[in-house]
Amino acid sequence: MTPDRWLSSRMLEFNFLPSRTLHRSRHDAFAPPGVGRALVDAPAWRASWHRHWSRSILRELDVDPVDHGAHRELVLALLREDALAQLARRIAMVLCGATLRQTIDGDALRALELRLGKDLLAFARRDGVRYVQYLPTPSEFVLPGTVEEVERLGQSILLASASMAEPALLRRFELKLPLDIRASDSPLTAGQAWPLCIAVLKDMDQTWCSWFPEIL
Repeated sequence: MTPDRWLSSRMLEFNFLPSRTLHRSRHDAFAPPGVGRALVDAPAWRASWHRHWSRSILRELDVDPVDHGAHRELVLALLREDALAQLARRIAMVLCGATLRQTIDGDALRALELRLGKDLLAFARRDGVRYVQYLPTPSEFVLPGTVEEVERLGQSILLASASMAEPALLRRFELKLPLDIRASDSPLTAGQAWPLCIAVLKDMDQTWCSWFPEIL
């Protein structure tokens, strides 16, 4: 599949089948009665149920479809769940990088590695310095205690970065994030969050970003 056709498929899903990418914390708020059980018990009817469920979601959102090519925030909003989660974690760790790079005690580092994982800790200590230009000064941030807290911090920054988007795009993007994530919880403003998110995403997935030349 060519990039154009692939992006068109993502846009179709983003606009008309939001139930497919709806964050699990929002299922109870949006699911029609019986839909969750039906998706499990009747996989042959899954596509039909998603269309039914998505129509219900879109009626509640009451927003128009989003036009591809006109909104820079689509480079974030069209990411899959796993890519969004990875990006959120990396963004949050960039904020905490200065604190981590100053941590030289071996026991403290091993404790952090157990809490956050070797890869995430290595990214913050090794690669995070590349993004300090995007952080406000001074940039001392409290290190979250768990991977889940790291991810939530990053998700609030992602949402802040897209907070100036038109309502049709922003509401759909919110559906892909946890129910209780707020842009107001971000330690960065929209103007600070956007360039940081894009810089980290470009290094994380250059191919994906290359499909949005008119946006970036």
